[in-house]
Amino acid sequence: GASASVASWATKGDLRGLSATFCDVGALEQSFVLPDTQTGTTQQLVVANSSSKATVVDVRVWGTEQSGALALSTGSTLTVAANAESVLSLSAAASGQKGLYVTVSSRQTPVSASVRVIRTEGLNPKGSDYAAAAGEASKELVFPAVAEGDKATLTVYAAGSGSLTAAWVGAAGQSVHQYSGDRVTTIDLGDVPKDASALKITADTKVTAGVTVSRDGNGNQSDFALIGAAQTDDRSAAVIPSGLDGRVSVVNASLSSKQMHMTGYDDKGAAVGEKTITVDAGAAASFDASDLGKNVFAVAADGKGLAWGVRLSSSAVSDAKLAGIAYIGATPLMPLQERIWARSDMTRSE
Repeated sequence: GASASVASWATKGDLRGLSATFCDVGALEQSFVLPDTQTGTTQQLVVANSSSKATVVDVRVWGTEQSGALALSTGSTLTVAANAESVLSLSAAASGQKGLYVTVSSRQTPVSASVRVIRTEGLNPKGSDYAAAAGEASKELVFPAVAEGDKATLTVYAAGSGSLTAAWVGAAGQSVHQYSGDRVTTIDLGDVPKDASALKITADTKVTAGVTVSRDGNGNQSDFALIGAAQTDDRSAAVIPSGLDGRVSVVNASLSSKQMHMTGYDDKGAAVGEKTITVDAGAAASFDASDLGKNVFAVAADGKGLAWGVRLSSSAVSDAKLAGIAYIGATPLMPLQERIWARSDMTRSE
């Protein structure tokens, strides 16, 4: 397996703040949980086809204002040429929604997809980020890397209606919320409490969800980060882009204490430090990536049952007294596998 990431940041211009995402390995089907498409928000679905064969991609979108998939005003298919990419404006196709759930299905070959999200309020930048594909729907999801000072919004999609409990990991406080089936539900969780380092939700039915955290900076500027549900993998890694600081957040949603061994690597691939952390049941732990050693550019983890990710920050952005937050999830390092079925067709001849 492999792990990679990309980030951009600015202290001047229209996109002041920090954006980042981790790279996608490609799939025939992907789904996304996204924030609102109301006035001032731009969302662009970017689909890349790295194969030598063109493909047609079907896009389906659910919103908050009605049940069932929406009739998109810009069409619901994309043709993506070989070794090329295509873009669909979701904010134009499904405007006026408080949140979106999007599925992307390729007919011919696996594709990689992400969503660029930009918010503005008049001339004031309100943040930008990339949304990565969501994981599988589940009754229990955890979201690392939240922090005191964040304002948090939970976006949920489920096929059937039910209720969920949202609990802060590391701090007291939980709340119960209702969600509607076959549509998107957004839940304002308010300010993240002191000592909280993750969010855990437990739902009646399988749900797909994402968390948007935001912060304010000087001059009516703000920034946000899109945090997806973290997966538990035996081996995983995250790359911290050059020039940024990373804080590792590890969550244990199980009923027993667990350990994870973490190793830091520099930009030449040499191991510069390691540590083993123990996380109690239902708890979380966090530490600066620099605690592993000098010039840590990547973090690799070994350990079962723990979910983790990295919160990014930029000293250049914070020194300018601007908000700048971003998140990258851990990427599984397990080898990719494909199963190919072959059969003879006696009705054809060459």
